[in-house]
Amino acid sequence: MTNRRLFSQLFIPSITIIILVIIIFIWFIIHSVEEFYYLEKTNELKARATLVSRTISNEFLNDRQYLTKICQELGNDTRTRITIISDSGDVLGDSHENPQNMDNHNDRPEVINAREKGMGTVIRYSHTLDQEMMYLAIRVDTFKQPLIIRTSLSIASLQSNITGIRRTILLVGILISILAGGISFILSKQIANPLEVMRQRAEQFAKGDFSQKLPTTNTSELNSLANSLNRMTVQLNNRIQTILQERNEREAVLSSMVEGVLAVDTDEKIISLNKAVAQLFHIERKPAIGKQISSIIRNSNLL
Repeated sequence: MTNRRLFSQLFIPSITIIILVIIIFIWFIIHSVEEFYYLEKTNELKARATLVSRTISNEFLNDRQYLTKICQELGNDTRTRITIISDSGDVLGDSHENPQNMDNHNDRPEVINAREKGMGTVIRYSHTLDQEMMYLAIRVDTFKQPLIIRTSLSIASLQSNITGIRRTILLVGILISILAGGISFILSKQIANPLEVMRQRAEQFAKGDFSQKLPTTNTSELNSLANSLNRMTVQLNNRIQTILQERNEREAVLSSMVEGVLAVDTDEKIISLNKAVAQLFHIERKPAIGKQISSIIRNSNLL
């Protein structure tokens, strides 16, 4: 298994989780905004259709010129296509086309739903305008004959507005991702860097270099660890110095003795000898340390 640096183990998973959460959040926001936007446009179309119904006079229901003029005036003011349809499906007035040139609208899905349920909405392609439209139709029963009033908006204009909203949300999401990534990077560094310094100091300690202490950090756990290691280093250094001092003192004593002194362990390996022994047996002191006494001193009477 390949050992990865602690920084990579902290930063990569955290930034991955952050990006996934932001992507899900952006998708949810965009979906919610689109639903809200279409709902608002549906309410606007309904309000405009209601306004048309209140504008029509009962005595001019059969006057297509009058109804077309109302559709054109209100359509221009609200930038909406308005169509007035009789209960039989004939177009009585329209803001964009001559009603006499328009087909019967009985088969239009929004008209069918309005006649059956009171209101119908649908998004479909308009062969008259040669573009996709959002339609809303309501049934009006307050006149001497039932009418269907239909309002509609171009999906192209709606999609243009929604695209602008999507871009804004995506831009905000990217900025949040960059900010979150930067914060994650800094936090990962703040955790990984002190540990990397501790690793480097530990390597120096292993080589016998106790000159530098571990620096303190802002993290309480890492700070406690650094202080504990520093105390351990001081104690270890003191013990090493004590051992070295005792060894030097022992070496000084042994070297000053006229008598020969040689020490071996339980395996009969030489662990210490003074100058007198080396001179007596004509051997080098340092190479003899750790070797079997029988290989250094071949006098069987002494062994």
